[in-house]
Amino acid sequence: MIDIQQNNWQKFTAVVQRNLATVNFNPNSKLHPQMPDFQIKLFIQQAFQKNKTITIWLQDAVGNEHAVTGKLRSSLHRPQTFLLVDQNAIPTLVTFKNIKFLKLI
Repeated sequence: MIDIQQNNWQKFTAVVQRNLATVNFNPNSKLHPQMPDFQIKLFIQQAFQKNKTITIWLQDAVGNEHAVTGKLRSSLHRPQTFLLVDQNAIPTLVTFKNIKFLKLI
């Protein structure tokens, strides 16, 4: 009886490994596509006007994505730079060119 269970388990793991090998896994694939500039501007404008919480996926120089959630505060000195303050009052400086994707919550 134990031999049958082990054989079934081995068959199961072999099938899972074979299926995982056929999945096209690309570690360089990104979570979100680049959002068009006009759409980013529209969402940022809505977040300011309605004082809504926003999640922004930022792209660093290497191409990694980082999500930050909070409320936007404008920068008077630089129109393309914003301050994003999360619920713990931790500020993050966001530049327009680093925004990859965003959504209003």
